Amino acid sequence: MLGVIRGASEASPGIRIPYLGNLARRLNRVPITVSSSGMIKTRRQTEARTALVRPGRAHKVKRMRKSQWPNIVTASRIALMPAVLGCAIAGERGWFAGLLGLALSTDVLDGYLARRLNAYSAFGRKLDSIADYTVLFVGLTGIALLWPDVVRREWPWFAAVMGSFFAAMIFSFVRLGRAPCYHTWLSKGTVAGCALSLIPLLAGWTATPAHVVATLQVLVGVEEIAIAILIPWHVGEMPTVFHAWRLREKKESANTLEAAS
Repeated sequence: MLGVIRGASEASPGIRIPYLGNLARRLNRVPITVSSSGMIKTRRQTEARTALVRPGRAHKVKRMRKSQWPNIVTASRIALMPAVLGCAIAGERGWFAGLLGLALSTDVLDGYLARRLNAYSAFGRKLDSIADYTVLFVGLTGIALLWPDVVRREWPWFAAVMGSFFAAMIFSFVRLGRAPCYHTWLSKGTVAGCALSLIPLLAGWTATPAHVVATLQVLVGVEEIAIAILIPWHVGEMPTVFHAWRLREKKESANTLEAAS
């Protein structure tokens, strides 16, 4: 009897099973469909499966939306730069300082969101690096336009910062073929320190905090070059050069064991 039912079902998938004895009467009470593989499924089974799949898809979509928040914050930092540069050209020191400070604060916020939501991605790292470079160039350009006397007085420190930046960038492109996107702890701390050190520097109080930050920025460039030398194959964040050294040792140990076996 089951063979008759299956033959009729395969001939017309999704048909209602006719009365064929007691079994057919029971089957007829529940609408039955036949899958492409020939398996008989009731509507309840199909609806239950759909109910299980749809929440999963909704959760996946929701998670994808959450993972975009750090990138949105990072993109807002780039979007602020035309306004920051416009304020510098217009001679608006207050607006320039306020918008630049807001842009620098987003660098801390996007990192926090990425850790909180576990939303790390290669695209996010590249976007964050682009945003940092853009803020650096626009910020220095604005300071040169609005505070030329400060730039003339502190030009060796500005030159040291720009020199370390370009040195790390050029070395990374020559050796790795890409920009250094390590986002070390030192670089993150330097960004926060830069925002704080600009206040006493531009206000004419003291340049000491800015000198400390400039020194740290030079060390950031040196550390990025050292990381590129130690682990040229690595792509992604690297907290410190010490972590890079440990990663290199682990890989060398693994290669030694593999060669011995």
